[in-house]
Amino acid sequence: MFDLDCRPAQVYEQLSALNNLRPGLCRPGRRLPGCLDPFEAAVRAVIGQQVTVRAARTMAGRLAQVYGGEIAAPVAGLTHIFPAPADILPSLDPQGKELTAIGLTRAKARAIRVLAESVLTGRLDLSAAANPEEAVLAIKEMPGFGDWTAAYIAMRALSWTDAFLPTDLGVRKAFPGLSVKELCQLAEAWRPWRAYAMLNIWQYQQ
Repeated sequence: MFDLDCRPAQVYEQLSALNNLRPGLCRPGRRLPGCLDPFEAAVRAVIGQQVTVRAARTMAGRLAQVYGGEIAAPVAGLTHIFPAPADILPSLDPQGKELTAIGLTRAKARAIRVLAESVLTGRLDLSAAANPEEAVLAIKEMPGFGDWTAAYIAMRALSWTDAFLPTDLGVRKAFPGLSVKELCQLAEAWRPWRAYAMLNIWQYQQ
């Protein structure tokens, strides 16, 4: 969850060369946050595509209210837990049309249904023991999932330290003029810490 096994000095030693490309691009001490619920992180990755953070948060909240269980918590606004695949799947038709009622597009609704089914049947392993590279391949085989989403899920849900998203808008802005192929070649020097490079690039632009 908190990446406590990370050795920040070791990561920075390899990634500090980023500062030769742009001063301040890499800072020491950056860690890769994990998550408490990998399925929730994966669903949020789908929901968050091409929408604002606020809109994604709203739709995730609606999903929890409709399919998640109610809880009593001493935190204002915390009323539901996020649903598990088994909570969502029985209520959805093959196209996941019910999910469009909370504001999701048909494509995202279908993708969430496929995601829930794949996790529930074991075709996709999002457990702590999962192999992230195998998970990426499995996700990319699912309809509605591309390279960015697969890598992002591996990064955020499985804490894959070598995840890299060359088509990400933030990466393209950080290195204007470079093609996806050239970005991948550049990032080879960042292995096996490319996810930490991603975090530094994102943080630099905030």
